[in-house]
Amino acid sequence: MNPRNELRVPPAPPLPPDVRARALRTVLDGIERPAPAAPARARRLPPLLTVAAVLLVAVCVAVTVVLVGAREADPATAPGPALTPVPTGDPSTDEALARCAAAVVGSDRAGEYPPPISWRVTARTAPSGSEQLLTIDDLFACLVAPDRVSLSLTTAPEGSASTVPALVTRLSSTLVVVHAAREARISVEPGPWQPEGDGPVRVLRTDGPEPPDRLRVEFPGGERSPYDGPFPPPHDGLSLVDRRVPDDIAAAALLARCVATLGPGEDLPRELWAPIAYHDPGGDALRAVLTRNGTDSVGFCLDDPTNGPRLADFGAVPVPAPEPQDLMTYNGETVAILLTVPPEVDRIEIASQNGAAACTIAEGLGLCTIDPPPGPEISGPSIVVTAYTAADPSGFTVYPYPG
Repeated sequence: MNPRNELRVPPAPPLPPDVRARALRTVLDGIERPAPAAPARARRLPPLLTVAAVLLVAVCVAVTVVLVGAREADPATAPGPALTPVPTGDPSTDEALARCAAAVVGSDRAGEYPPPISWRVTARTAPSGSEQLLTIDDLFACLVAPDRVSLSLTTAPEGSASTVPALVTRLSSTLVVVHAAREARISVEPGPWQPEGDGPVRVLRTDGPEPPDRLRVEFPGGERSPYDGPFPPPHDGLSLVDRRVPDDIAAAALLARCVATLGPGEDLPRELWAPIAYHDPGGDALRAVLTRNGTDSVGFCLDDPTNGPRLADFGAVPVPAPEPQDLMTYNGETVAILLTVPPEVDRIEIASQNGAAACTIAEGLGLCTIDPPPGPEISGPSIVVTAYTAADPSGFTVYPYPG
C-alpha cells in the first residue's frame, strides 16, 4: 500500500502545464516571503494536528479535482447542443422550435427524428391566431398550441402495414398531415379542402374530424404505381401537453377554434362571442368554455375528439329559476350539459359509471362535461348531476340522464 494514499483516494489527473507553473510560483512565493507575526493570543497547534490538517486539505483538493474532471468528461450530464435547434432569428419561431424539440427529445420516438440541431424550418403557417404550424426539414410537421405540441410521424408505427405510398398523421381534430414523395401529386375527394404545400409534407385542413373519402397519389412518368383508393385511417401523432396556460388565454384560444367553424348564415355576430369562464375539470377530462353572445344568447364551446370544435348555442339568455334547470345537452365522445344555477347553489357535480367531475359555475350558469357510459345496456340513469347548497350539503339530484 502506498503510505501516502492510505485513504484510498483515487489519483488525481495530471495538471495542465500552466496550472502546474502557477502552483509552483505560489509555493515559492510563500517560501521566500517571511511569515507574518502570530497574534499575541494565538496558540500553536500540536504537530499531530498540523499534519492531519495538511492531509485533510490535500484529500479535499484531490477529491475535488477528480470529481470536477469526471463531471466534465461525462456527456450525459452536460447540456447536449444537438438537442437544441439553431435559432432562426424570429423569436416566435424559435420558441415554437424549442417546444417541438423538447417534445421529441422527451418521447420514446426520439430516434425517429433527426437531431434538433439540424432542423430547418421549410414552411410556417398559422392555422389559428393562437397556433403555429411548422414544417421541418420537409420531413414532418409540428403544431404548436398554447398548451400542447403535436408532431406528425416520420415512420409508420411498428406493426402497421399499408400499401398506400403516403404516411398520414392526425395533428388535431381539423388538421391531417400527408407525407409522400416530393414529386407525388396528391388530391382528395370529396370536399373543398385539398392538401397544402408542394413538398413532401402536405397539410390537409378538414372542417371536422372525419377524413376525406378517397386519396389519390400519382407519380409523373409512371416511375411508381399510383394509388387511388380509400383515405387511410390517420395515425395519431406525437402529442405532449407541455405547459399550463392561464384560463383566460386557454378559453380565448378554444373559443376561436369553435367560432371558426360557424357558417356564414349564422344569425348572431361571430365577433360578439366571448368567454364567460373556462371549464377545466382536471386530469384528462375535456376542457370547454362557457360563452355568451352579448345579451342575445349563451352557450358553450368544446373540442370533441370525434366531432372537432363545436359551439353549442342555446339561442337566448335564460331566465333565472329558483332551482337548477338543464338548458341543453351535447352528446358526442363526451357529454356536456348546460344548466341554470341559482345563487344559493355552492357547487355542482356530474357523475357516470366512468367517475365524477366538478362542474363550472359562473354568471348564473353551470357547465358539466364527462365521458359517456360505455354502452346503452346500462340500466337506470347513466348520468346524474347533483347540486349542493349550504342548507342541503348532502346534495340533491337536478339531472338524471337519460330519464
